[in-house]
Amino acid sequence: MRRYVLAVSTIIVCSLIASEAHAQTSRQALRHDLFGHYDKIKSIMRAEIIGSLPSKKEKSYDLETCSTGTQMVNENTNDGLYLTLLDLSYDVLSPQMALSALGYPEYTWKREIEKYERLHLERIANRTAKGLPLDYSVDTDRNLQKKIVISAEDARKHNSALPRVYIEGGCGDGEVPVKISLNPPGGNIRLITDFSFKFCKLQDIDPYDVDLCNRWKSVEENKATELSGNYHYLVRWNDGSVRRDTISIVSGNKELFTITKH
Repeated sequence: MRRYVLAVSTIIVCSLIASEAHAQTSRQALRHDLFGHYDKIKSIMRAEIIGSLPSKKEKSYDLETCSTGTQMVNENTNDGLYLTLLDLSYDVLSPQMALSALGYPEYTWKREIEKYERLHLERIANRTAKGLPLDYSVDTDRNLQKKIVISAEDARKHNSALPRVYIEGGCGDGEVPVKISLNPPGGNIRLITDFSFKFCKLQDIDPYDVDLCNRWKSVEENKATELSGNYHYLVRWNDGSVRRDTISIVSGNKELFTITKH
């Protein structure tokens, strides 16, 4: 009997531990396993970048995309670690995937990019563990771009058919002011970027659980908010009615969206 009680107690304790581990919020889980969750971020970022890759028919290509990882997926949050990892993943994947699409051999970028990624990921992890502010910036990314351009020029000496790669820039508009109204009025509006929605799913967190997937942000009804890109929304009216769906905001489109209860 004592063995049976001990076995049951062990099962209960293990279940409680597993439950507590699963109950981590998205932000807590990221800090608990920074390297593992960085790989999840990269997998989503890779899918985001695919649609903007150049063609082998291009005669030249500007490595300066006028974007950061956070801008690419329209993420705006007070989670500095998350934003930094978004930027790093984009800065690593964007030139790598672009050069591959243009037909450049792997040696053109592989060594420099892997070295860059390893160095900055370890620095980010160390500073996070020590509670120090993160200092990754676009200027750091520019140094990588310059090295890649030099390597690409060397590759073109052996294969003149490769498109010229350079750094120039010249950037356009980003977010646009958008108002969201409710029909009927009076309710709570929450938005989450499509990227963060997918990230919570990869973390095995229900993305509609706003407590654990704590990357949603509240938006005031009929108040202009700077937005751009694809979002999921969750609206709860005062009578308890709920509606959830997606919304796409593109520069030049209408600036007022109405969400109806039924």
